[in-house]
Amino acid sequence: MTNYTLSVTELALPSPRVGSIDTYSGFALSSQLAIKTHQYFQLQQTKQNPDYQAEVETRHTFKFKGYSFTLSGRMDGVYYENPLRIEEIKTAFDPLKLIELLKESSFTHPYWLQLQVYGYLHYLKTKQIPKLNLLVISLRNKKKTYPLPFDLDIQAFELWLTRRLKELVREIEESQKRIKRRQALHKQCLFPYDAPRTQQKELMDVVSHHMAHKKPMLIQAPTGLGKTLGILYPTLKESLKRGQKTIYLTPKNSQHHIALNSVQLLQAKGAGCKTLVLTAKRKICMKNEPLCASHYCEFAENHYSKMVDNQLIQKAQKKKNLGEAFFKKMAREYQVCPYELQMDCIALADVVIGDYNYVFSSTPSPSRVTKIPLGEHEKPNLVIDEVHNLPARGMDYFSPILQVSFFESYLSNLERYPHRFKDKLIERVSQCISLIHQCALPGVLTPHPVKLSEKIFKEQEERLNQLLTEYLESDLNIETNDPILRLVNYWYEFTTALECINQEQEEFFIFFHPKLNQLKIACFDASSFLKEHYPQFQQVIGFSATLKPFSYYSQLIGLNTNSLHTEEFLSPFSSANRKLLVIPQVSTKYKDRTANYLKIVEVINRISHLKKGNYFVFFPSFEFLEQVFKLMPQSDFTLLRQERIMTSAQIDSLLKQLKKVDKHHLFFAVQGGLFSEGIDYVGEMAIGAFIIGPPLPNYDWEREQMKGYYQKRYNAGKEYAYIYPAMAKAIQAAGRVIRTETDRGLIVLLDNRFLDPQYNQCMPKDWFKTHPKELISNAILKDIKQFWEQQEISTKVF
Repeated sequence: MTNYTLSVTELALPSPRVGSIDTYSGFALSSQLAIKTHQYFQLQQTKQNPDYQAEVETRHTFKFKGYSFTLSGRMDGVYYENPLRIEEIKTAFDPLKLIELLKESSFTHPYWLQLQVYGYLHYLKTKQIPKLNLLVISLRNKKKTYPLPFDLDIQAFELWLTRRLKELVREIEESQKRIKRRQALHKQCLFPYDAPRTQQKELMDVVSHHMAHKKPMLIQAPTGLGKTLGILYPTLKESLKRGQKTIYLTPKNSQHHIALNSVQLLQAKGAGCKTLVLTAKRKICMKNEPLCASHYCEFAENHYSKMVDNQLIQKAQKKKNLGEAFFKKMAREYQVCPYELQMDCIALADVVIGDYNYVFSSTPSPSRVTKIPLGEHEKPNLVIDEVHNLPARGMDYFSPILQVSFFESYLSNLERYPHRFKDKLIERVSQCISLIHQCALPGVLTPHPVKLSEKIFKEQEERLNQLLTEYLESDLNIETNDPILRLVNYWYEFTTALECINQEQEEFFIFFHPKLNQLKIACFDASSFLKEHYPQFQQVIGFSATLKPFSYYSQLIGLNTNSLHTEEFLSPFSSANRKLLVIPQVSTKYKDRTANYLKIVEVINRISHLKKGNYFVFFPSFEFLEQVFKLMPQSDFTLLRQERIMTSAQIDSLLKQLKKVDKHHLFFAVQGGLFSEGIDYVGEMAIGAFIIGPPLPNYDWEREQMKGYYQKRYNAGKEYAYIYPAMAKAIQAAGRVIRTETDRGLIVLLDNRFLDPQYNQCMPKDWFKTHPKELISNAILKDIKQFWEQQEISTKVF
């Protein structure tokens, strides 16, 4: 008889699951403040009551229909009186609201069920029915408590328990079916082409070999190698063999289609694998604002009941590819939340494609992606695309800002807000500004570190939530980008990060900036958070075209450098198709820029006129771009430029212009921006790229603090804080040229820093043979002209 282990929290769910998506539904994880309030009460009781014991472990094994379930948990508090009393502690900023919700039913709320499970386990051991008490504690005032006594009805509880155990048996049987289906699918999953390309085959062999030795991998591979399929195929095969799924992460939703296309190639070859593409909550939400509250959203109201009544998971199970269109269709038809529905479908898929957030975000929801369903014992595989973005993304999760000007904008635009809420809005916004200003040291005009009270910021969050509740319960229409919601979310993002971090850790720096009038948590290194997620996976493979030096990325990504395998693959395209030059005579250093603007204009003009076509000009910043752009003379080229803020329609319009074969363009964009990564400019869409210097981050007080941290931690302050992030952007931008084996293209690097070993150690090793000085030309125009003429000769011969 196979034994399955689960926690009391996992068992204690309504059967069948009913209710709405709400703050106090009982399905969310506890916050750090809630945990601390728990611990405070337990400590006080331990001191005051000799009969009290906190965190009492309990365990019991149920035998049911040929299955064995071992249940374990910790009772928040036990009073060893006669009869014994068991206490379950719950916290709330609005305890009366929670109590009102709890009065509805004892078998439809997880909090009551958890308490009853503990009581029943005691009854099984002693044959005595204990006293039960659900204690609600105010998070606003932890000394304010609300005891809710409860009488355990053994017969009623056992009816619920039987229903719940039947559900668990069905879950296990469904898991066993999935495992068998996946293991059969492993044999059916064939490579979609007659044979892989030579280097693609080498890549697949490397991935397979190191998976067999359970080594995490970082792989640098250029465009054209077929790296997405070359990594996904062996990774998926390995997970299917074990009856598990593969989770594929990208930094942007717009990049999901690359992974999906690879899976669809396998499906076309006969593989019956199921895919799930996760969509961001804001994008998939059916309302103007993604606010999960039953009094505001009809899709949240009775969501769980409607899911069960309409058998929506069973409907989804019949689909091969699940995505936004399907979930929105179900939402419209059955009035359920499409976001929650997609999350509940994760267990069904063999390949789950989503944003980094679904695994690495600081919010509690990522656990739903990595949770192993009951009946499955193996872990999924993890593939991280464009993994060079992960260190910065990880830091961003824990680097929120509270800007005084954001709050002041509310006070200067009061006419925009409903009259009945103006007074409270003024009060709440003024409180926010006051809290930020209290962090400033009197008379200090330079940025300075501060220590924050988590409790004070959480209390303000609750005051904002009260305003929000009143606002939502009014008859006002909630619009997209609603200002009240923006206000609450802005504060919430800050307090969420504040809850997660340890202010004593060196990788976090909390400071007030008097000149910018802002309070900021700066995370310099998120590796300690990122690495917590890797044990949830059997295999972890990160890949990108820019991962050098590997030591930098492996450390900031948080992978175990002792077991990590790193490998660089070269471009599969002929080097004769690429002309790569460094022009060291141009300086793009900040102090030299003004003197070099006209030189840059001349380089762009003279080189681009040697062959008409589309060229990208990638700058370190918008300021730099704008200065050069306005100096460009009129010519046969149409000038295009990236704007600081662009709509999807504007982006699409620019990309369409590049496809016009009768036009020639000079496209001005920024390195690290949306046009420099993740877009394929195939064929004549881009025949050349000018990289206007390495895009070093701005030199400022915060960046210098970061540099100091990296110097102390890794003995590489300048490299980690400035050089390596800049070179990743520069190389990604250069990679927009030559996307297929028939493309020919020109890459021009302007700045002598590209010759510096600190910089060029980041370059792909096939950019030069021994030293980047090989890329300097004594006859630039002549060499480039000859390169293009060779293309014309090759074309004629062909």
